[in-house]
Amino acid sequence: MKLTLDFYTRPQCNLCDEAYHLLQLFQDDWGFELSVRDISTNDTWTEEYGLRIPVLKYKDLLIDEGQFDLDIIRKRLHDLSSEN
Repeated sequence: MKLTLDFYTRPQCNLCDEAYHLLQLFQDDWGFELSVRDISTNDTWTEEYGLRIPVLKYKDLLIDEGQFDLDIIRKRLHDLSSEN
């Protein structure tokens, strides 16, 4: 069963676009799906993630934010898949 990760982003965010495309390259290999959440559509998300995007989470667990580090993401996904 694939993990579904929440990817918080907003329009016209170059860092978000780069992170999204990078994650798409590894989706199948790392066994996850992305649920894209546009923070500009939700005031709560804007307040929580506005200055931190892009943000990648699994449920309540922060996986990475800002400038993504693929090694950190890979390790956290490995840890999560071991738990499930």
